[in-house]
Amino acid sequence: MALYQLLKDIENYPFVDKSGKKGNIKLLPPVPDKEINEFRNSLPCYLDEDMTAVLRKTRGLSFVQQGKNSNLPAGPINTDIDFTGKSIHGQAIDDIMPTGIAIASDKSGNSWMVDLHGGSAFWGPIFYVSHDPPVIIYQNSTLEKFIDQVLGSLNSPWQSDVSKVVDHFAPAIWSQNPNMMNQPDCLYSTDQDIKAFAQELEEDYRIIDMRRPKVGDGFSWGLSGPETLLRRYGYQTMFAYQYIERDNRPWWQKLFGRK
Repeated sequence: MALYQLLKDIENYPFVDKSGKKGNIKLLPPVPDKEINEFRNSLPCYLDEDMTAVLRKTRGLSFVQQGKNSNLPAGPINTDIDFTGKSIHGQAIDDIMPTGIAIASDKSGNSWMVDLHGGSAFWGPIFYVSHDPPVIIYQNSTLEKFIDQVLGSLNSPWQSDVSKVVDHFAPAIWSQNPNMMNQPDCLYSTDQDIKAFAQELEEDYRIIDMRRPKVGDGFSWGLSGPETLLRRYGYQTMFAYQYIERDNRPWWQKLFGRK
């Protein structure tokens, strides 16, 4: 019940944004039992009693300016945090997280997604799923940790792992795309899961192993363009994308065959 207690403790939590505006955290209304049952039936995994108790207390968090009927951004988060995802319209990657739930988004529509699937045993992990730049980044393992990280973005110096993922890790991963492995090399891996995953793929795929991730680990899902083919190894956090070298020459060089 750690999450339930955390929510009780931070209700009306005060904060001051970078412009000096004062705000408070407000708990959203509880989810009615009928809607909880509908939500439970829509999930690919079991909704445990702890999370059910949380939903009966609140749908999520809102960040409200003091004395006004308006919301303030919570660091990079530009929306409420909605545990059911019902009010959030953010980026989704259906190829590899088809049953994930976007629980918050930034001003560009990039989202924080709970990676739920048929093998999920708890409400996590949480990834930052972005289209600008097109990257997927590990945020943390649980909803409780995510909320704790958000709290660090609310007051001076307005820095936490949430803001670091958006401001630092996203552009770095897009430009460097670290820790990727070529499919042919993975065919000889001593790790049987990596080897088995490689055997499912063609040689132009690259693989990243995020089974033991730290905050900021990720990969560029759109490195070969918006139609990049993506794969996942079962429910494990091992992903792959098809790498196609893009021709970035000006049109006139392509037309006349110049390099």
